[in-house]
Amino acid sequence: MSYKILGITAGRKNSNSEYLLKAALSACEAAGADVTMINLRDYNILDCTGCTACTKAMSEGKYAGCVLDNKDDKKKIMDVMLAQDAVIFSVPTYDLMPTATYLRFAQRSLA
Repeated sequence: MSYKILGITAGRKNSNSEYLLKAALSACEAAGADVTMINLRDYNILDCTGCTACTKAMSEGKYAGCVLDNKDDKKKIMDVMLAQDAVIFSVPTYDLMPTATYLRFAQRSLA
């Protein structure tokens, strides 16, 4: 059985981040892994609204998901991500912070 590895980048097409991610995934593939790569910029990910529905449910031991799950592509990405054995993130930094694309994805991942 081979490992399934997902590479997620939040950089521009053909940028350093994407190039480095492709190199890492190539090494994984050479070791026998099944690899997939996605760029978060290819998906519609809405900003977290701060409604706290997900955290309120978690505090009660429940899973509510996100109220935006049916309005954007975040759940599609998570479904693929959770089916992997490993995930490699490649995110450029601008002004010593990750890109807004990645931050939007990370903040919505709480649910």
